[in-house]
Formats: sequence, C-alpha cells, structure tokens
Amino acid sequence: MVDEAIDDPKVRRIVLQEMVSLDGFAAGPNGEFDWPLADEEFEKHANELLDTADTLLLGRKTYEMFATYRPTAASSPTGTMGGPEGAEFTVPTSPTKAHKEVARKMNSYRKVVFSRSLIKVEWANSILVREVNPKDIDEMKRQNGKDMLLLGSIDLARSFIRHGLIDEYRLWVNPIILGKGMAFLEGFDRRKLGFAGTRTFGSGLVELRYKQL
Repeated sequence: MVDEAIDDPKVRRIVLQEMVSLDGFAAGPNGEFDWPLADEEFEKHANELLDTADTLLLGRKTYEMFATYRPTAASSPTGTMGGPEGAEFTVPTSPTKAHKEVARKMNSYRKVVFSRSLIKVEWANSILVREVNPKDIDEMKRQNGKDMLLLGSIDLARSFIRHGLIDEYRLWVNPIILGKGMAFLEGFDRRKLGFAGTRTFGSGLVELRYKQL
C-alpha cells in the first residue's frame, strides 16, 4: 500500500495545493479562476513552498493554463493566463520579484502532466502520463528528490485522493462565497486527517494544512 510509506523519511511526499472558496469550490462553474488572492505576501510564501519541491503534478486544464503564461513570465510578467472552459487568471500589472521567481522555479522544475487527450507537452521539462497508476506513483515517491506538488487540477486531485496518494492537503481558503462552481472534496468515503498547521495572510486568505493519517 502506498500509504504505508508516508512517514518514511526516504520517501518523497505528494502535497496537494488548492485554492478554494469559503463554500468549498476550487473554480467557478465554467472553470473561472479570477477570484483567488495572490498578493506579494502570498507569492513570497509560494516561493518558500516551491523550495521544498522539485516536481509539479498537473492535470490537462491546469497545465494548459500555466503553459500559456509561465514560460515567459520571468522576462515579461504581465498578461493573462487562460485555459479551456473559461479558466482565466489576470496577473499583476506591477509584478514583484517574488512573482518572477515563482515563474523561474516552475519553468525549471520537472512537470508530470496527466492527460488522455493531449498529444504532446511543450513546456520545458514536462512529461506526459496517460493515467494515474498507484504503483507508478509509488515508484516516483521512492526516487531521490524533494516533495512533489499537485497544483490545482481538480479532476487529478480527486483521482489522487481516491487512491490515497496525498500525503498533505494544503488548502488556501479565500474570503469569497462563489455560490456555485467546481468542488473537488465531494463524493469520497469518510476519512480522518491529522492537523498540520495554519497561517493567516493580511489579504484575508487562510492556509489550512492537514496530513494523511
């Protein structure tokens, strides 16, 4: 079982990082992503979290959204990230050093993209995987390296949760009620998690961290 290795210091962790609204949605009903708070304080924190990892796990929609912007963000960090189904995120007009550093790290890290429909992935250091195979993920976790971050990617996150592959849940709760949208923590059997920490940001964003028991 994959879960048996969670406390082994030699095994890399998979950390799910998800922006959510107060009512538990990770995107608007059409994939809108224009509501999360990501100011300079948060981006400095994001940089610190990236330093703990060397691999990003992405679903197709999140990959396409990032790939429209991140490759050039370090040198030209303005504009809009856009993806299918209406996903959109407007980046700062006066980007900070932290914002550029996030882009630099994401560009240099290994990216594992899970998709059955993509023909190829062109973002630097990306590889394409067709399905979530727990045995393959377990092998990845036993390779040398730092943590692996699963960013957004609602459908992929659900699949990892169902297979018990998440070691830490890192949820950023935004002070907004969307009313309707795309939830990812639904349709699962009951499971108890261990509290791992919290942090409050000046913007009103609250980070909640839980670990798989």
